[in-house]
Amino acid sequence: MNWDRAAVPTKSKAFRCAKQAAKRRLQQMSLPQELSLETLQSVVERERNIGITLRPADPTDDRLITGSVLFTDSHAVITYPRDASPHRKIKILCHEFAHLLFAHEQLGPVGRVPDDMARMLELLDPEMIQAQLLRRRCFDSPDELEAEVLADLLSVRLTWSSALRAATPDSFGRVFG
Repeated sequence: MNWDRAAVPTKSKAFRCAKQAAKRRLQQMSLPQELSLETLQSVVERERNIGITLRPADPTDDRLITGSVLFTDSHAVITYPRDASPHRKIKILCHEFAHLLFAHEQLGPVGRVPDDMARMLELLDPEMIQAQLLRRRCFDSPDELEAEVLADLLSVRLTWSSALRAATPDSFGRVFG
């Protein structure tokens, strides 16, 4: 969603707008009762009519880059830290899935990647992708706020899905089940 920045004068109003947009987007999705990360990825692929490749980044990459997405009309590559905990990985991937679900435009010097480069994206080194294409410079933009709120809603759905709780290595699911 593209907001007129002048029409969003306060952070609280911006958050309310993002929350409303995220709730609407979540309601539009066809999510099954039992949700896994793989199922969520399939839903995003189906809704956007694209393929998605998840690429763990090298631990020596820039630690400030927590997650990133580069996409064409038919393919997306999402990079996340290789050493991310299961919970952090879910949060990062949900955030990047949210950018795709909202069809946020990529910003930066590259602009839109030509669709015929989709196969090449899978072959790129994650460090090069992060360094050249995927650095986020603005964390309080409307797009980032929308993605973060939708990621929160999606990660809660994932966390409370019994399929994920059963696979959780800690006892949280057994205690609070």
